[in-house]
Amino acid sequence: MTSIELNAMKVELMSVITQTEDYGLLDKVKRLISRENKKGTKSITADDPYLTKEEILQGFDQACKELKLNMAGKLEFKTLEEILHDL
Repeated sequence: MTSIELNAMKVELMSVITQTEDYGLLDKVKRLISRENKKGTKSITADDPYLTKEEILQGFDQACKELKLNMAGKLEFKTLEEILHDL
């Protein structure tokens, strides 16, 4: 992936994020990015696997569906303690 493609991906992601009105979803995305950044940064090359636009949008769609189910009381999220215990 070239730096131009990387910058285009960043702009696209920023556009999706700025259009999102769901605080919980934004918090999830922020924590995911922070966690991945803490693992260490490396330069991205064309050989590195990455998510396609469709995969990213599917992930956002799934997160929104799960949040709606949780808000309706049909899906229980794990607590922070449960997540930390799993690690």
